[in-house]
Amino acid sequence: MQTLEERLTRWEHRQELMVSSMEGMLDIMVTTRDMITELSEWLKQPPSSDLPDLLKVLIAKIDALPEAVARAVQAPPDQ
Repeated sequence: MQTLEERLTRWEHRQELMVSSMEGMLDIMVTTRDMITELSEWLKQPPSSDLPDLLKVLIAKIDALPEAVARAVQAPPDQ
């Protein structure tokens, strides 16, 4: 049976992991918001032919999101 101090230490560690995960998720949300903002700004511009360039930038960011999500919710190696 764990002592009260051991339980509190474990609980504190788990809270730190949750905070870290939430910070990672916040980074992902900011990236998503920025992508939407970029696309929104492009849509406000007069017609042009630079949509393919914008889409390449957005796709590169989208490609990075699954890895960022995995990192955000993954426990550190010492777990």
